[in-house]
This record gives sequence, C-alpha cells and structure tokens, in this order.
Amino acid sequence: MLLAVYADDSADARHETIFTVGGFLGYPHMFTKAELKWDAYLRSKKLDYFKASEIERLDGEFDPLKLMMTPYAARAFAESVRYDLGKIIAEENLGGISLSLDVKAFRKVLSEHSDFSNYFETKDCSVYMFRHFIIHCVGLMIRDMPKFHPEIAFVFDDHSKWKEAEESYRLLKINSPFSSRIASITHADDKKVCALQMADLCAYEGRCHTLNIMGQRDERIEFKSMAKNHSWYSFSMFREEQLLQHLMEARNGKLFV
Repeated sequence: MLLAVYADDSADARHETIFTVGGFLGYPHMFTKAELKWDAYLRSKKLDYFKASEIERLDGEFDPLKLMMTPYAARAFAESVRYDLGKIIAEENLGGISLSLDVKAFRKVLSEHSDFSNYFETKDCSVYMFRHFIIHCVGLMIRDMPKFHPEIAFVFDDHSKWKEAEESYRLLKINSPFSSRIASITHADDKKVCALQMADLCAYEGRCHTLNIMGQRDERIEFKSMAKNHSWYSFSMFREEQLLQHLMEARNGKLFV
C-alpha cells in the first residue's frame, strides 16, 4: 500500500518566530484528481500558480496591477480563489498535517546543548523540521494504520537547504527502524506541481494557527473553514520541552516518533 505526502514550509522572512512544515496526506489517485481540478481552476482564473503568502501581500499572481483590478477588488478576488481551492482539497478528502517549531526555543536548545546538532546532523531549523515531519507522518501511520504497513512517498518543495536536507533524509532511511515505511523522498518546484501548492496553503494556515495559539495573532477564518471541512488530520508544535525530549531520547538511542 502506497501513500503520498506533499509538503512545503512557511516562516517569517527572518526565521525568527515560527517555522512550519505542512502538507497533505492521501492516496496517489486522490492527489491526481485534486491536481486536475486545481489546475483547471487556476487556468479558468488565468493564474499560473497559487501561493498563500501572495494573497496576504497582494503581490505575485495577486498583484492588483497584474490583475488590472483595484486593491479592494484584488483582495476580494484573492479570497474567493483561496476559498474555492480549499473546497477542492475537502472534496478529495486529503488530510492536512502541520508541524510547527518555536524557532527561539530551537536556537536556545542548540546553544545550550552542544550534542544536539550531532545527534540530528544539522543546526538548521528547516532541515531539522523536514526530517521530523517525515518521522511524524510515519508515526501517524504506525498509530492509525497498524495492520496495513503503508509506505509513504514524500515530495517536498525545493528550498535553499535541499542538498543538506537530502543527506539528512539519506541517513534517516539508513538508520531509522522504519526505513521500510519510506518509499521515496524527492523535491520539486511548487510553481509546477499543484499538490505542492496545496501544501503551501496547509503550511501557511498551520503557521498562522500556531501564532494564534501563542497569542501573537487572531484566529483566521480560513483555518476554521479547513477545520470545518475536516481538512486537518494532525496539528502539532515543538517547543523547548519537546526539543529536549527529542534530545533525551536520542541520547538514549531512541528515535522520537
């Protein structure tokens, strides 16, 4: 049995507050149907791709000048696009998974525990989080599908640390007790792969919800809408307590799942 996960990341410009990896889990045929609908919808709106942050900033594909609209009209158009694309995700029953990191806590643990980066083969929060996103997804399947032993094919958006990440993934497949659950780990361009644009939406909303939990912004209607449509499967966050737990278990020869 093969499952697919498409995932992307979301963070503030300086990577100072919350770093989130988010994406969707489903069977390959579910993504095929969703991508066909997604691509057809974007074409009908004369959009080349979707990126959640561009909706917030009204730039890129949602730049009022590009759309030849007033800022008010562009905002209304952008919100309608996001709503309609959210419905496509819900129609295909894809399960959203969001895993967030308190970046300040990560840097604190990294500075206070010199062996942290040795155990996890990185000092970069993005590499650390994509690695643990893989572990988290496999752990969910071990918990929720114990009789079926599904393999998972992971596809991540290209990012600046992808070469370092590829090495981390290789070591994970070699050293982990569940390497047989990881079918493949690859990277692709989110502007060309619709499923990664869906993942971008998941990561963005997951990060915003984490900021809401931390009292740093109001809850978004978009997150509530995704929750109402049962588009969230798992939502988790790593704070200092969880990071120290990871380190303790690594010291004891256990892999955190």
